[in-house]
Amino acid sequence: MQKTYFDIFTGIGLVDYALVPNDWHLSFALDYEQKKFQIFESHFNGLSDRYSVKDIFELKASELPSTFLGHASFPCTDISAAGRRKGIQNGKESSAIDSLLGALYAKNEEERPSVMLTENVKGLLKSNNGLDVRYLLQHFNKLGYSNDLLLIDAKHFVPQSRERVFIISLKKGINTKNIIQDEVFETWSRPKSVIDVIKKNSDLSWSFLTDRPLPLSNITLESIIDKTDKIFWDQERTNYLFSQMSTKHQEWIKSRKKKEQYFYGTAFRRMRIRDGIKQSTAEIRVDQLAGCLRTAKGGSAKQILIRVGRGEFNVRLINAKEAAHLMGAPKFNISPKHSLNDYLFGFGDGVCSSVISWLDSNYLTPLHEANKNIKNKSTITSNLMQELPKNIEDNISKLFEDWSESHMDTHSGLPIRGRLYGALVVLHNFLSSSENEPWGFENTLAVDSTDKGEHFGDRSIKNHTSHKINLALSTLGRADLIPKSGGEAGRTSTGTKRAGLDMIKIVNSVVYNAPNSLLREYGLASVRVLNNLVLNKLDEHEALGGIEVNYSSNETIGSFISKIINTSSSNSGAILQHLVGAKLELRYRNNSNVIVSHNKASTADFQTKRRGDFDLGNSVIHVTKSPNLDHFTKALENAKSGRTTYLLIPSDRMGISDLTKDLDPSYRSKVNIYSIEQFISQNLDELSEFKREISINNLEILLKKYNELIDIYENDSSLKIVIPDFGN
Repeated sequence: MQKTYFDIFTGIGLVDYALVPNDWHLSFALDYEQKKFQIFESHFNGLSDRYSVKDIFELKASELPSTFLGHASFPCTDISAAGRRKGIQNGKESSAIDSLLGALYAKNEEERPSVMLTENVKGLLKSNNGLDVRYLLQHFNKLGYSNDLLLIDAKHFVPQSRERVFIISLKKGINTKNIIQDEVFETWSRPKSVIDVIKKNSDLSWSFLTDRPLPLSNITLESIIDKTDKIFWDQERTNYLFSQMSTKHQEWIKSRKKKEQYFYGTAFRRMRIRDGIKQSTAEIRVDQLAGCLRTAKGGSAKQILIRVGRGEFNVRLINAKEAAHLMGAPKFNISPKHSLNDYLFGFGDGVCSSVISWLDSNYLTPLHEANKNIKNKSTITSNLMQELPKNIEDNISKLFEDWSESHMDTHSGLPIRGRLYGALVVLHNFLSSSENEPWGFENTLAVDSTDKGEHFGDRSIKNHTSHKINLALSTLGRADLIPKSGGEAGRTSTGTKRAGLDMIKIVNSVVYNAPNSLLREYGLASVRVLNNLVLNKLDEHEALGGIEVNYSSNETIGSFISKIINTSSSNSGAILQHLVGAKLELRYRNNSNVIVSHNKASTADFQTKRRGDFDLGNSVIHVTKSPNLDHFTKALENAKSGRTTYLLIPSDRMGISDLTKDLDPSYRSKVNIYSIEQFISQNLDELSEFKREISINNLEILLKKYNELIDIYENDSSLKIVIPDFGN
């Protein structure tokens, strides 16, 4: 059996840098950053065909190959000390791990990797009061794994302080001879913070890997410095950095400057209280270790190298070669095709290759060696009850139709979308629970009300969150149906609670009549049938439109338009362009002299020889959600050519228009900068002679015209807007 693995959240390939030379065969890699893929390709030219560049939520279970090892270094944004600490279940980025968990749930047990290696920052241990790490450990248990937990600092291998948590998950039945120990105690790789997590979660399934001592690195920061790079900052910039330091650090530099040798250190800018004021402060480190490399999204995230001595004080950024050394990848190919920023971002977002090499030599390869001659055994339950008896399945379909009618939206003729999401959460709770848990099939038979308890909260089904909806849909391989509105998705509706109870009752009707020996199998099979029926209804909703936002009778049209604009769509440009296009069509529907030309949102202006998104007479209109210098410049060029020019941007981006004064102090007198919400809503009010009832009627006409434009120019039903019941 080959040493095969998949690598999710691959980045530039630092895990692969460690594994491929040790005869591991990469079967599948995934990341959504095109620039990271390009850097990966520059180093691993022969492996680039196995790298899929797309969002993790587009991952289908069928794409995930059956391998011995699976690796995932999911985003740390929501659990890092540098982030907002929203956690895995509530954060927008760290919750991406759910898509991988969903893909694993959707695969048969024998198709899942024998070993899973999951990595993240030290903050994972305490994030959300320890609930985030428990969340991952529990899910791996439910997927058929027992876990070990390690905390390893890269300083044991390279001159960089970089503590990272590793969850090593072993599938039940794997041969662990001489690799597992019964108890654990504090060591370098299992410090007190790790032992505390293990003790706090003693009810979970654990398999502790045999303790291996971490090495003591003799590699110093100075030894990895690229002495050929002498392009230092100019004196003004260097002096400014010096002025940002504390007196203590300034004195350190002054004292070393007089020495006859060079001393090296690193620095980061951080917000600190200095001289009684919170301000950007340059903090230096002089212990021959670099600080933890970060994802270089801004200037303060880039690590600065300091060289002082021989009467000099020189400063520059860490370069790509040095970053590669700090990440345990000294032979990584640094290509001139990629910028320093791209390399700093890629290395800062990666896993230290030296740590992966150590884990491989001590655990991963020995585990493979112990199991290479053992074939995966198919589990009995994976092939049991793939189908229910026909009469039972027909009865479920009939009960579901009754359920649909009970929870019908009269406007669409379909079950209310939020209640369908609630049904998915209920079914996922069944799917991911074991027999002794509240959502185990035998434990729901007595549930007959939505009173607060183990299955329902005050106003919602237990676990009904946007996070759980995403996980449920990802598990079913239907991430394309994840709600794009960013709303509550029915979470706090009492009707959704009732819909959840009704769904439980459908499952109970099957389980209650099941033979005792097949109770769980009947339950799982009924969940499979019901999931398919719910997905079919969601598909019908998608045909009506993928964007659904709530409308309140006392809100302004501008507020309603703003909610549409701020939906989490991957093609916001198309939404804005066609909303404006629909508004123009409505405005000039009775004027045959004005022709509004439309195009696919991805069509570049030069292809149609147009000056902006819309050309009307002597006017040009530009529409964008995220204005940048290019947008402002192009609008100014049109204005200077004598055309009346409009730049339409969302209201929450209006503040960025202050950048225009750098282009031209009189910019605002030449270019009309309006919020899109204002541009649409004010015109609707004017067309309606400021009569509320007529304005709402025109808003409905505008939305219908928008949907027509989406059908014609985008052919993407997920961009269509579900027209709410305006009560007219």
